[in-house]
Amino acid sequence: MIQETSLLAKDSIEPHLGRLESQVLGWITLGTHEGGMTCDELEEASGLAHQTASARIRDLAKANKIVASGARRKTRSGRAANVWVPWRLV
Repeated sequence: MIQETSLLAKDSIEPHLGRLESQVLGWITLGTHEGGMTCDELEEASGLAHQTASARIRDLAKANKIVASGARRKTRSGRAANVWVPWRLV
């Protein structure tokens, strides 16, 4: 069962999805000179909240606009994370 707060959050972000996805794709594309970006690197560079950044990465990956490069880098907390790149670079 979907929580009412989840539905409200979905409704509030929907008008901004296209712009946010374009921004995230732009950041990841710019980050390719360093071999792509992890979600953590994206959050740090863009100022996006983790929930926003990770959801946009998920949606871009589902749309085959970005892919996990196979590389992993450590996050600020020391955990290994996927490095994302535009799909055409793999």
